Amino acid sequence: MSKAHHFAVRSKRVRMIHTLIIASLLGCATIVWIEPGTTQDLNPTINTPDKFAWDLFIRLNHPADLTKGRGIPDATKKIGDPGLVVWETWKLARTEVFLPGGVKPSPWDAVAPLAPSPQQRFEPSKLKVLKAMALGLPEPSEGVGPLVDPVELTNESRLNRATFEFVVNNELYNVEGQEAFQNDGRKIDFPIEAMEIKGSWKELGASRSVRKEVLNKYHTADVGGKVYGLVGLHIITKDVPNWFWATFEHVDNPPPEIGDVDRSGYPRTAGGSPLPPSLKGTKWENYRLRGTQVDFTDSKGNPTILGNTQIEQGFQATSSCISCHANATIGDKVDLPERSFVPPAGQIRNGANRLTVFFSFVLLPLDPLRPNPASDPALLYGPTGRPDPALFSKGATGRPRYTQLDFLWSLRRAKRKTF
Repeated sequence: MSKAHHFAVRSKRVRMIHTLIIASLLGCATIVWIEPGTTQDLNPTINTPDKFAWDLFIRLNHPADLTKGRGIPDATKKIGDPGLVVWETWKLARTEVFLPGGVKPSPWDAVAPLAPSPQQRFEPSKLKVLKAMALGLPEPSEGVGPLVDPVELTNESRLNRATFEFVVNNELYNVEGQEAFQNDGRKIDFPIEAMEIKGSWKELGASRSVRKEVLNKYHTADVGGKVYGLVGLHIITKDVPNWFWATFEHVDNPPPEIGDVDRSGYPRTAGGSPLPPSLKGTKWENYRLRGTQVDFTDSKGNPTILGNTQIEQGFQATSSCISCHANATIGDKVDLPERSFVPPAGQIRNGANRLTVFFSFVLLPLDPLRPNPASDPALLYGPTGRPDPALFSKGATGRPRYTQLDFLWSLRRAKRKTF
């Protein structure tokens, strides 16, 4: 063997001969034997992120086995079969994890409502929530009234078992538990198995009145006598320290403000979009990967952009999942009323001091003489690139003003035990 060839073989990071790889799989040590001369990608999140995203999509959208507990796929079914999918059996952030009074959630396998109402399952649109936070207004329909408007989108956020159990074991389900990390200067660091989902839904019509061809084209949920179609899906996992980010959309969504990027290597459809062969002929063939994200910037220092026409409706072109979520934080407790702004960049929400600088906005009054911030539209600008280190500089206490929540905005839903 020539020296050049010998060097080329050794330089292939994914080729290992007679090597034992110790991997963590659901908390158990697993020994993987790689045969001599074989090749295995040991870091697909970095090397082939778009293919990794599709693999996640297929795994998490497999029908669930409700007889075996939450998050378990049904081996007797194939993807596209009717019923709840794996991620739909995870814990709902708003109504199953972060509860009124900051009380401890029920165990992982506690039975969820068999027929949840829209108020139990869905959240207000992200656009409305972010606008309310920017203006210091109450969160839309928080605790009362309908959360779903027939002409608007609605969301849901869910935690997998590893994420949920880390939240419970560290008492991150209430504000006091989060503040304990801030007070002690401890880092919040979720395990590598952690995942979270955000789904975006639109109402398709009353139950039993939606045409079959529409039902066959969407993944649907029948909630409160209405049929909702899944139009957007964020998937994030802790496979890398700053999390892996992927977002999918339905093909009938409005054209995106930024182009799709899918380098998965799967065959392209007639419309030009890649699609794993296992999804063809199923409802899931109507979904496309918008893109993936693993870092704040590219190799040239340019901010990476990733957004969804549904979940980031209104600020797609300046959206960066990783940059926004880097500002999910808990700060020092301050004695200010709810929704007060905390200089230089915080706000009191659910009794907690948190950064709110993940976007800026320009209000567009419908009537310049009588502006109404609660109903007037706004242009929102999401953060991009690396977070500002100054936001995490030391305050008067000698410790950083804010502790990151390891990129999980769902933790902002935590309530005070006495709030």
